[in-house]
Amino acid sequence: MKHVIFMFFLNGVSLQGALAAGADAWTHPSVCSASDSRVLSQVMGVGRVLSASNDDAEVCSGALISKTCMVSAGHCIVKLVEFNVPLSNPQGKLSHSEPIDQYQLDRIVGKKPGVDAQGPDGQDWLVFRLKPNRITGKKPGEVQGSYRVNRQYHPLPSDIAEIIGYGTSFRPEHNFSQQIARGSIEQTSLLPILQYTIDTDGGNSGSPIILEASQEIIGIHTDGFCTPSGGFNEGTALLGNTDLNRAIDECLSSEE
Repeated sequence: MKHVIFMFFLNGVSLQGALAAGADAWTHPSVCSASDSRVLSQVMGVGRVLSASNDDAEVCSGALISKTCMVSAGHCIVKLVEFNVPLSNPQGKLSHSEPIDQYQLDRIVGKKPGVDAQGPDGQDWLVFRLKPNRITGKKPGEVQGSYRVNRQYHPLPSDIAEIIGYGTSFRPEHNFSQQIARGSIEQTSLLPILQYTIDTDGGNSGSPIILEASQEIIGIHTDGFCTPSGGFNEGTALLGNTDLNRAIDECLSSEE
């Protein structure tokens, strides 16, 4: 498998790293359009995945697929997931959600980091369970809802897809807030790697790749290679991904 790679970014990022990069953080390869097309969103079921609850946390994204099961990228670290995330402050520092919208990690069901010596291999995924909220006692999916996963659909070039997540932004208050972008699937010949021209940035790792027509998850965003002058962003496809689908089944069956 051969990749033409001019620069390689996993789309997870630390808060301190993003603030140090400042307004130039958004120019990293992974914004495909001439101007960043991501817009603020308030989509339920997609959470901000944090490696810790402090300002040193690494930020990723993830999506609920049941009352407690969630999928994200395997190179992400999860300790806490937040929903109903407010805008960041004027300096771009993230603001935490209310305690009733925070959920602690229960356990990792399955994980693959997905990077070998040649770059992404389509095996960058994470499946995990969340505990009920410590205040309300409710499970996250009971409050936020969840997405269906489609593990049979073969994506086609020109399919329109959405990516929702918590990436960095040149707009400080949008930094690590939920944003959505739409674009097209470009290459499926490298499955289980999906390639597409949908804007992302650091912090979008783990974002669901959602088929617009059915609103089902068909993959997990993992890597940024896109620039306005060319290239694609990449993710892990669900189709034919045996280990990932086994982990999803294990997590879902543990809820029954």
